[in-house]
Amino acid sequence: MIGYISIFEAISAYNMVVWISSTVEWIEYFGLEKVFYISTSVSEETSCKVLCILNQKIGVFFFSMMSLGMNLCLCLDLIETLKQPFYPAKRRQKWYLIGSFVFSFIVTSITW
Repeated sequence: MIGYISIFEAISAYNMVVWISSTVEWIEYFGLEKVFYISTSVSEETSCKVLCILNQKIGVFFFSMMSLGMNLCLCLDLIETLKQPFYPAKRRQKWYLIGSFVFSFIVTSITW
């Protein structure tokens, strides 16, 4: 579970650095707007704006909420482990991942 938290934090931190240091410059430097334009039906003029919004909403906010949700589940797992010390935690982990995803999706949808 700590591995998942680390991955979500790393994705969130990377996207935060991109967002802080001007997302438009990153997108134009790597030519991501052209790749996005070719692979989707979004017009070339709006592809950079769409990528900026996706970076902010999904890259930064969603993965920050995933990390928060997994930290909450880690606390719940500690309580469950104290209640039932010999019950395998791997059986509960899939529910923690699903719950964190649903929590993050709902919070991101509300703020969108």
